[in-house]
Amino acid sequence: MKNVVKADIIRHIFAYPAFMTSQDRRHRVYMSFQCRCGWHCQFLEEDLQTPLPRKLRFTSSDKVVELVRRGGGLSNLESRQALDHAIEIGRGGVFLNLTEEQCAKLKR
Repeated sequence: MKNVVKADIIRHIFAYPAFMTSQDRRHRVYMSFQCRCGWHCQFLEEDLQTPLPRKLRFTSSDKVVELVRRGGGLSNLESRQALDHAIEIGRGGVFLNLTEEQCAKLKR
């Protein structure tokens, strides 16, 4: 009987991730970018209406790709191909899944 109770408790504990670290919580942010004498990146909250104050500029499209990679925007081959196409035409946008720390930097 005690084994059944212990098994139920263990099953209950592992069924739901009760403790999440702050790094596990992600913020969905939309980044739009375009090429105008360099690559200009702007950010919006997930609602696509609230702009974040930080804007970034890069001289190379490789930096845009690296930013998207670090922000969790390249989840599969299709997303990478879409990003490559957007860079090729000179403008585009992608949703990023940022950590709390990354999101805080954009809000400064």
